[in-house]
Amino acid sequence: MLPADGALVRSQQAPTVYLISDGQRDGFTSAKVFTALGYKFSSLLTVTNPELQALPEGNDLSDTTAAHMDGTDIFYQGTIYWISGGVRYPYSSLVVYNSWHIANDFSGVVPANAQDLQLPVGSSVLPRQKG
Repeated sequence: MLPADGALVRSQQAPTVYLISDGQRDGFTSAKVFTALGYKFSSLLTVTNPELQALPEGNDLSDTTAAHMDGTDIFYQGTIYWISGGVRYPYSSLVVYNSWHIANDFSGVVPANAQDLQLPVGSSVLPRQKG
């Protein structure tokens, strides 16, 4: 099973950290870019090199001020938003957020930046259906 959009991954064989977005692996060009965008090294998943190579290579992530990519959860003024298709979708409640994540785990949420705030706001994220 390949990592989902929004996952931060690396393999034991390569030092590059990737953000999975739109089914591709986009590589960070430096630790400075990674941390400037609010990501945490504690959120990294280590995958096998074949798992990583199964994902097509996307773009280099080198802009410390760029809007966050699809699959990222961002936080702004008390609300967590999910980025998808250049739109930020609010989670309407903690119950809805928890239906998509490990309960009360906000380790993958990053602060919104100025570019994120330029994205249009869509309708609220619906709760995940079990089963």
